[in-house]
Amino acid sequence: MSEHLIYGKHPVLEAILKAKTIDTIFIEKDLKGEGINEIRAKAKELQLPVKSVPRDKLDYLTRKKNHQGVAAYLSMVTYYDKDQILNSLNDQGTVPLFLILDHITDVRNFGAIARTAYGTGVHAILIPAKGGAQINADAMKTSAGALNHMKICREVDLVQTVKWCKLNGIQVVVSDLKATTGLKEIDFKRPTAIVLGEEGVGVNQLLINRADVTFKIPILKQLDSYNVSVAAGMILYQKMLG
Repeated sequence: MSEHLIYGKHPVLEAILKAKTIDTIFIEKDLKGEGINEIRAKAKELQLPVKSVPRDKLDYLTRKKNHQGVAAYLSMVTYYDKDQILNSLNDQGTVPLFLILDHITDVRNFGAIARTAYGTGVHAILIPAKGGAQINADAMKTSAGALNHMKICREVDLVQTVKWCKLNGIQVVVSDLKATTGLKEIDFKRPTAIVLGEEGVGVNQLLINRADVTFKIPILKQLDSYNVSVAAGMILYQKMLG
């Protein structure tokens, strides 16, 4: 991703001010001063992900170039606004189908999910601004190009995102191993947002508590769960089957 990395106070600040889509900003831990403070303030205003890292991390990312304590990755995709997507779907008379990914960190899983989502008619994937998989070259490759076409929305707070769905008449359904409702019982003819979490961790309990329906995918053998990208495929193809 070297071609997507910028570094130095002025290049990073210029990218922010020119509204270039930024994936993550890295700032040397405890670093302050002119330029850095402005970058922090603008990033907070625009709700851009910022990570405080040791200087060694910046040296590694920039191959020990003169980074001045700051670097950033420009995004490989364009991020969309969920309200604009929903308004467009409503204008077209199309039933919305969204996928909400709760802190899925594996880039290959993310890419595989995007590939399936694009092929099954998902209108947008909603991801957290912080704590999710980085959309890098591995994710792009695993998606087989789908990430060049799939609409991705970056959300500051997934709890608020779930509330937004419900306020807009979109049912929120969550995959949960403890659920009693089966996948086949979900009414996918309604506007729907499907929430998936990383295997081994699952969906945040705050999101589960706010779901309209929790469901589980049948497992015949004693497994803890399916791989999340496999689970996404099962759910979305069940939706296609009606």
